[in-house]
Amino acid sequence: MKSSYEQTAILWRSEEAMQTYGIWLMLGQFIMSLGFVALFTKAFKRGGVIEGAIYGLLIAIFICGHYLILYAVSPYPTDMLLTWIVAAIIELVLAGMLIAYIYKSKSHHM
Repeated sequence: MKSSYEQTAILWRSEEAMQTYGIWLMLGQFIMSLGFVALFTKAFKRGGVIEGAIYGLLIAIFICGHYLILYAVSPYPTDMLLTWIVAAIIELVLAGMLIAYIYKSKSHHM
């Protein structure tokens, strides 16, 4: 992906600036994680691992829509878009499965 990011360097902050804004990146990831978990616990009551995979896939579909919008309005290379989409699907399905496993095991102990 390095070459894709280099091709679009004008769209990104410099590495030095990214260091300065790193806290915002971590805060954004934290907030998204909280939302991901909170939505699962409210919307998916049974909490099984398969249900978690479905939840992760639904969230991935939502996120991939955002990536397609970015692709339409910014000059991102197609390989970057496809990598983002595949990575989002894998990451979010696995995250959904993990949160479902944790949620189900926590609810059995209470």
